[in-house]
This record gives sequence, C-alpha cells and structure tokens, in this order.
Amino acid sequence: MSIGSKLKEARNKSGLSLEEISKKTKIRVRYLKALENDNYDIIPGEVYVKAFLKGYSNQVGLNGDAIVKEYLNMLEEQARKEREEALKEQEKNSSSFNLNIDKKVRNIIIVSLVGLLLIFVIIFNVFSNNSNHLPDTEAEQTMTQSADIDELEGIDNKPDINKNNEDTKQSSVEKQEKDVRLKEIELIARDRSWINIKIDGRSVYQGFIEKGETMKFSGEEEVELKIGNAAGITMKKDGVLLGPWGGKGEVILKEIKL
Repeated sequence: MSIGSKLKEARNKSGLSLEEISKKTKIRVRYLKALENDNYDIIPGEVYVKAFLKGYSNQVGLNGDAIVKEYLNMLEEQARKEREEALKEQEKNSSSFNLNIDKKVRNIIIVSLVGLLLIFVIIFNVFSNNSNHLPDTEAEQTMTQSADIDELEGIDNKPDINKNNEDTKQSSVEKQEKDVRLKEIELIARDRSWINIKIDGRSVYQGFIEKGETMKFSGEEEVELKIGNAAGITMKKDGVLLGPWGGKGEVILKEIKL
C-alpha cells in the first residue's frame, strides 16, 4: 500500500475531513489531496513534503516519523530504479553504437579486400602481358646477337694473305737463324756411367749410359754435365774430342761453352 493510501485510509477511520485536518495542521487542502494521491511534485520542495507528511500522519493516528522514513526509502528506491533504467538505456545505446561501429568496420574491411583483389588482378594481368611479349623480345635479341656474332666471326675468319705470308717468312728466317746458332755435340761412353745432361739450362737426360753408346744433342750456349764415372765419358764438339775429365768412379760437374 502506498503512503497516500495509508493516509487516506487512516483519515477515513478517524472520521476527519480534509478541511478539518487543514485547519488543525495549517496545510492547504490541495496539498493534503496531493499527499493522498502520492503526487508530491506540486508541493514546493522536499522539506515541505516531509513536514506535511509528518503533520498529516500525526493527525490521523499514524507515526509521522515512520511515514517520513518510508517516504525517503521510496525516494531512494525510485532513484535506484531510475539509475538502473539509465544504465540499461546507456548499455542499449552503447550496444547500438558498437553495432554501428562493427558495421562500419566490416564495410571498411570488405572495401579494402575488394580493392586489394582488384590490385592483384591488375598486377597479374600486367605481368601476364609482359610474360607473353618477353619470348619474342628474347628471340629477337638472340637472333640479333647471333647475327652480330656470325658477322664478327666472318670478319675474323677471313684469311689475311699478307699476314700469313709475313708470318711464314718470319718463321723461316727465325728457323734459319736458330739452325745457325745451334751447335751439335756427341757424348761417347767409354765405360758404363750415370750422367745428368743440361743444355742451355734445360735438363735433357738423366740416367745410365752403357759402354759403347753415343748420344747426340744440339744447343746454343752451354752444356752442363754431371758424371758419376768421370773416366767413362768423352764428348765430341766441332769435330774435337774432349775428355775424359777424371778418374774411374770419380763424380764431377763439367760446364762446357758451345
């Protein structure tokens, strides 16, 4: 039961009219009616509401302090409900806002994906076109390079008659000059011996030569002989017999100018 209903019920039980209570409490009748109807908005201020409730309650046999406390509890409950309603409304608005944001984000993602797909298709087409034209270009370059190479090879392969004649003449002259410079020597083994022969600094033979064997060599400047049996080797140069240069079993190193 509301506060206003309690007040009205108590007044009826007491047999008092609103006018009688108004005279006793000095509260206007319209405010008393407002209290019975729980219409507190027309009363000027909460202080007056609490004072009117307490005065009215005491006149009809109710506990004025208890009625005022019940009124305050009612206000607190109303405030709590209003807060809950406000919170629900806020959550509702927030959910709606989030849904709108989600829709916007989803739309942005879709547009971005479509854009990326279009870019990929364009790039793929460009590379495909380049790939289709590339073999022709490479073939043309290869043919051009081959033609250039053939042309160069043709130029290089043309016989230079004058050059060949000059090279032939020069080789012939050099050969004649070399033949003139070369001098022939002949080694004669009087006994078995080990020898190492160098002609013009180049080793031409190393090993044993048996008794009675001969060896002929040609050189320009110098012959170096290393003989393991000095008495077993002689040499003929320009028709002149040279050696032997030591005794049997003697090891010697002999240098002879040609």
